[in-house]
Amino acid sequence: MPAAPYGHLYVIDGAVSVSGLRSTELDGARLAEGDALRTVGEGELTVTADGPAEIVFWEMHAQAVSALR
Repeated sequence: MPAAPYGHLYVIDGAVSVSGLRSTELDGARLAEGDALRTVGEGELTVTADGPAEIVFWEMHAQAVSALR
């Protein structure tokens, strides 16, 4: 996935692993169907599917107002 000031990854179906995260606690995290991951100021990330999977990724250049409340 591309570097993004703000990002949101949602796993629609299947399972994926995400690597390249700055947080060593989250790097390599496994996300399953229905899981989501928000990123702030991350560089390029690698998403690897463990099998058939479908994801959606939003790249945003401003923080959502609802996140500030």
